[in-house]
Order: sequence, then C-alpha cells, then structure tokens
Amino acid sequence: MFPRYKKVDISLAVATPTGLITPIVKDVSSKGLATISSEAKTLAKKARDGKLAPQEYQVSDFLFISGGMELMIMIGRNLHSV
Repeated sequence: MFPRYKKVDISLAVATPTGLITPIVKDVSSKGLATISSEAKTLAKKARDGKLAPQEYQVSDFLFISGGMELMIMIGRNLHSV
C-alpha cells in the first residue's frame, strides 16, 4: 500500500552542459497531465539554460529518471539538497 499525500512535488532529472539537475514540478496531485507536461518542459528548458532558481530544484517528494522506453526509475521522498 502506498501512502497518500495531499500535495506531491516531483522532480525530473535533466541533463545540462554541467551535469544533471532535478527541477521540481510542484503540487502535481492537483494538476492534469497536460499541465504537468507543460511545466516539466518549461523547467527543463530553464535547467538547460542555467536559469533555475534554488526553490525550483532543491527538495521534492519523488524523483523520476528516464532512460528511454526501457528504463524509468522512481525514487520516493527525494530529500536531496544541491
């Protein structure tokens, strides 16, 4: 059984010229898939451009790492700090 949270933030691993960074899509539990996708794309672009604010990448509830169709990893309670 998975725990239920009222608010869930997820981070997505994004490759940048200086390494990986994990921007956060906030409060995904209250958003639809199209909104989550749009926000993720915007944050990924900001990450690649080096324009993320610290609050956009520091702490999230879950981290998603995709290695294409064959690999997707989810890590719960991602309490990393950069």
